[in-house]
Amino acid sequence: MLDNNVDGLFNQPSDGIDRFTNSSDNGFGGGVHIGHDVQYGTFVLGGVADISYADFSETRGVTTTLGNTTSVTREIDLLATARVRAGLAFDSTLIYGTGGLAYANVKQSYTPAVVAGLTPVSSPDEDEFGYTVGGGAEFLATPNISVGAEYLYTNLGSDDSHAELVDASGVVRSTGRLDDDIDFHTVWAKISYRFR
Repeated sequence: MLDNNVDGLFNQPSDGIDRFTNSSDNGFGGGVHIGHDVQYGTFVLGGVADISYADFSETRGVTTTLGNTTSVTREIDLLATARVRAGLAFDSTLIYGTGGLAYANVKQSYTPAVVAGLTPVSSPDEDEFGYTVGGGAEFLATPNISVGAEYLYTNLGSDDSHAELVDASGVVRSTGRLDDDIDFHTVWAKISYRFR
């Protein structure tokens, strides 16, 4: 789920738009992971890489003084991480912390208020890099299969996505902007096959 803290701002509000005043966010995802662990007594140290299809989106909108609605939607459809993890094993249960690098492909779409003679132009898709930290628990159900749950906080850094309304001569009449960090929280249910 995308969880941003700063409202988008509309500059040059010639048609009565001044600030995005509401926000909705949602999402789900699923993917695959690969990793390797080494155990020293009860201490476990390892690494994991994963890639996931994600359907995370955030929409912010405003109703103008003219009664029209404008919104900007930010979407993530690909998410990948490369992390180290360390924890303690208790019989068949592992409790661990994890952290490392994160990557996502971020798209933005713009639904403008209907303004005659103006064309919407959105910023292009962007590859964003950042970090992820979290923790989880894993239970060894059989000698080769483990199940678990994992929480991650991911921050992909500052994003300056924008959309513009351009008139027929190419002059920008207004600009919608989401100028804040892209950060979100995820909880994953996991199942792993262990080669021995």
